[in-house]
Amino acid sequence: MGEASHPLGAGTLEVRAVRGPEVAVARALAGAAFADRDPRPSPVPTGPVPAPGPGEPGALHWVAVEDGAVVASAAARPRGQWFGGRRLPVVTLGGVAVEVTHRGRGVGRELVGGLFAAARDAGAVACVLFPSTHRFYASLGCGAGGRRPVFALSTEELRQRLPRPRGDAVLRFAEPRDAAAVAALSAGRAARGQGFVDHDGLPGSPPEDPAGPGAFVVETAGVVTGWCLLHRKPATRAGAAYDLEVADLVAADADSELALWRGLVADTPQALRADAVVPAGSLLERRLERLQAPVENATWMLRLLDVDAALTARGWPAGVTAEVVLDVTDPLRPGDDGPRRLHVAGGRATVEPAPGAAADVAVGPGVLASLFTGHLDPVQAAHDGLLDARVDAAAVLRTLFAGPPAVLARAF
Repeated sequence: MGEASHPLGAGTLEVRAVRGPEVAVARALAGAAFADRDPRPSPVPTGPVPAPGPGEPGALHWVAVEDGAVVASAAARPRGQWFGGRRLPVVTLGGVAVEVTHRGRGVGRELVGGLFAAARDAGAVACVLFPSTHRFYASLGCGAGGRRPVFALSTEELRQRLPRPRGDAVLRFAEPRDAAAVAALSAGRAARGQGFVDHDGLPGSPPEDPAGPGAFVVETAGVVTGWCLLHRKPATRAGAAYDLEVADLVAADADSELALWRGLVADTPQALRADAVVPAGSLLERRLERLQAPVENATWMLRLLDVDAALTARGWPAGVTAEVVLDVTDPLRPGDDGPRRLHVAGGRATVEPAPGAAADVAVGPGVLASLFTGHLDPVQAAHDGLLDARVDAAAVLRTLFAGPPAVLARAF
């Protein structure tokens, strides 16, 4: 992974991995950027700067340094994201912050671009993020991947509408010994759905530890068949002691999911409201007669860091055989431009250069990312002028990228 220096304004901007004492400064900078307090960053520690420490395996923490001062910070964490029933190596991007006096000068663009390159060199095929500034990330080739629909649910309505499970599911607090079972449940859900990111346990806990405050499992005949993570937050309605936030919930079957929800709404009347992600077609959407507008519907974005590797790694519809010549123009990676032939058969894909071939579809990286997740319909996108494609080629892409809406169950 290389480092880069770029002239910017009066000084020289160096974009590279964080070093030793700079970690604390970078974290303070990110904290100030997203908190309601003095935005002035802490001074850079003086003295020699040691080489980067080991940190979290595979994690990338990059900074922009100008004249010896850390002026921007960003971090990416290696994860897996599922498309078409297959797990892709990706990174999740967070904590992108630029010191207030350096904004509007291209520092953030240089930093994130450098981090994208480092993540690709480390083997990630895509980067997932919740954008704070949609236009900024779109300019870097990110495309809308989907939404995270959080609804405010009445615990009393849940109690009335949801039937009791038919089996002998038992709700209990999660324990460290449940780690493997919870990971298997999450992987099964991810393989059935689209866009799910690997389960990572509780915030502040080791990734393999699903136990802690607010973590519950459902056990059926001695086997863990459901897990959820629950938080309490200040009440929004008079007469309630608190509201509930269902940070994540996964179950092997409908009975186990019902057992989890029946256990959660036992907090009524202390809690009158529960905020939870309700994907389209889910058990809750089918069981509840009416869902109001979501209280949160954040757009998440995807950046394909290696187009060919991402197309090859994902799963494709079984029984479909198709071939399309794509011409992807990526301003951050001009060396990768040019036609490539995407061939899909048996649920797998191959991608090969096709120099001189006439493109069936010409597209930029952001729109391709939105097609990749299934968030953007290719036929509608061609109609709207977002991609240049023949009608038949757009229809082929619609078949190839078909699937359930891509959902991120948990924020990061």
